[in-house]
Amino acid sequence: IMLYRCKIVVDDTIMYDRTLKSLRLIAEDLGLPYSRIADIHSRKKEKKTKFKYEPQILIEKINKELPPQDEEII
Repeated sequence: IMLYRCKIVVDDTIMYDRTLKSLRLIAEDLGLPYSRIADIHSRKKEKKTKFKYEPQILIEKINKELPPQDEEII
């Protein structure tokens, strides 16, 4: 199974940490356009602002064996 883990951190506080089956599902879950999530995942240069609480968005691809039945993956 190919999975994607998305983590959003603001000032050392984890605001979001989920593992989903596709970048499109991450985009829908966050309410962002798919193109924005795809850009973040491909590590295209992000516009940095001088806002004090700028979130750090990390998306990593995970190769994983099929999970045990008790593990939830959305």
